[in-house]
Amino acid sequence: MSANTHPKPQREALNLDDAEGCGQGTAMEKASALVAATESELIKAAVPLSSQSPIQRLPEEIFAEIVAQSLGLIRHSPSKFDSIHPTTAYYIQLYRFRHVATSWKELIDSTPQFWTEISSFCPPNVVWIALVKSAEAPLHITLGNPIQRGPDLSFLSSAPRTSESKTTTLDTFWSYAGPQIPRWKSASFHFLPNPTPIAQKFLVNPVPLLERVQITRMEDFGPEFSSVTAVDLFGGQAESLKELSIRSFPILWESPLLRQVEVLTIEGRGLNIKIQQLVDILRDNGKLRDLTLNII
Repeated sequence: MSANTHPKPQREALNLDDAEGCGQGTAMEKASALVAATESELIKAAVPLSSQSPIQRLPEEIFAEIVAQSLGLIRHSPSKFDSIHPTTAYYIQLYRFRHVATSWKELIDSTPQFWTEISSFCPPNVVWIALVKSAEAPLHITLGNPIQRGPDLSFLSSAPRTSESKTTTLDTFWSYAGPQIPRWKSASFHFLPNPTPIAQKFLVNPVPLLERVQITRMEDFGPEFSSVTAVDLFGGQAESLKELSIRSFPILWESPLLRQVEVLTIEGRGLNIKIQQLVDILRDNGKLRDLTLNII
């Protein structure tokens, strides 16, 4: 599936303010409680701020920076509840900001940089909204463990969704994120011990803007674990790549990408890497400044 054969998300499909009731969570009671509380807070906070409020008189660029700094703390910090992925917490907070005042909502909705977190931990409607609102901005992609569930955020929007709305399935996430490959700037992929062909699609296409990537495969001790076919990572075409972390996921160790990165981490089991291949990487990469090896 080529990154150029998919239509881009269309803005007409969205209605951010047509909220629906929060669904019932089953496996994540704390997360569902937070979401329910958030919905109530959004409704209460919808009263417009006075035009004389000091924060209302801030220049837009300063206010946008304050919001960005606040969201950045969430993006790079543990969630309030351990069961909620930071990207989910990020969008909960972003929607809180949107409902404080009309001017806040308009600024956030018109700032693509606020919508660049694209994660399968979020439901399809939130992923879709983020892709549309992010316009042409570079994206940060997170493909989560497909057996891990997230909190129900369906009340955030009536955008396209599936019956299982807590997180986005692998197929759906690829159909949304795959066409945006030219915009990927960073990525974190978490795979099952035996990745499906759909899963491996995330790793075989050229990614011109990608600077950082983390690839992790869940470990098990079954006989098939070491028989996974090595992937030609991004077809050897990721000219911006500077940081690469691989855990228990075999790739072609002759890849030119290993000769260009500045930070390289290789660890885990089932990598099928030979000592001579490691020596060749060290010999051929004159840019490498940080190497971590922990091979079992």
